[in-house]
Amino acid sequence: MMLDREGRLRFYHHTPAVQVGAGPSYSALTRMSDGSLVIDDTQNVYSINQIGAEKLIFAPQLNDPFLFPMHHQSYIADDLSRAWLLFNSIGSGTECDGVTPADNVVGDGVAEIDTTGKEVWRWSAFDHQDKIPPNATDPEECAWLGGFWGPDTVDWTHGNSVYKIPNENAFLLSLRNASRIVKIDRDTGEIVWQMGEGLDFSWEDRAPDQEWWFHFQHDAQQLPNGNIILFDNQFHYYNGLWSRAMELEVDEQNMQIELVWEYFVPFTIAHGSVERLDNGNTLISTGNSLSIFEASPDGWTIWWANLPTNVGIPTLAKALVYPALWNMDGE
Repeated sequence: MMLDREGRLRFYHHTPAVQVGAGPSYSALTRMSDGSLVIDDTQNVYSINQIGAEKLIFAPQLNDPFLFPMHHQSYIADDLSRAWLLFNSIGSGTECDGVTPADNVVGDGVAEIDTTGKEVWRWSAFDHQDKIPPNATDPEECAWLGGFWGPDTVDWTHGNSVYKIPNENAFLLSLRNASRIVKIDRDTGEIVWQMGEGLDFSWEDRAPDQEWWFHFQHDAQQLPNGNIILFDNQFHYYNGLWSRAMELEVDEQNMQIELVWEYFVPFTIAHGSVERLDNGNTLISTGNSLSIFEASPDGWTIWWANLPTNVGIPTLAKALVYPALWNMDGE
């Protein structure tokens, strides 16, 4: 659905509900430069033009093993020549206590497909358990999401976004349950670095008790200036009083980060997204708390909306948790 700045419904397109594990029904949403929208239904990828006509653009054919061939937020090349899909699979790890062996652990991967939908490259967290141990998941979060992907499964990484890094053959992967952002080299498949509490980066000019790390984040992406912007849910942390959008300046040479911008929003237990607009403002969706904000670089609220949970549109409360995107006309 698309709203204008007065909150009026300007576009609505219905897609069949899709159940992903024990989680909600949803489709990922991406806007292309021609103004069309791209969605997936966990099996196929479609484009939707401005009059609501659908067109199949990718029919993924992934190699085994996989559990769901795509989930959450994929990256689609603007020329539609490639797509990087988040998939997951089941392997060995540990139960939520981080000690007891388990063979029902769900970990994430990234599969690159060509225009025919054929898998041409993949990366899997199961190949990097030395750097992302299966007990990296917060035990409380692990227990809360137990069975998310099926009966008795352990939700290890719970990836929720993958983005191509501008001008690099690399991508950023957000692993929600492990509270980390991972940079992956596309050529070698190796982990370049991991960002999060206790990992590869330290804060510039901050004492440890002043380091407000992100937790259970969403939508991590690199801006053209090299900074990283993301939605920080802070689930289980700081008493659940707030979530925030944040921008980090990244010094990869000295492995330091600096918080250069943040904007606090109502706490949301799940979902959330950020988009840096051409005018320098940031559009923020608060996910499950059903609000959208446009914030200026100096922290002013330019525009905001609290969205209703029921106005006669089926599953509206769920549909509203996806990325907030302005169209080409500023709506």
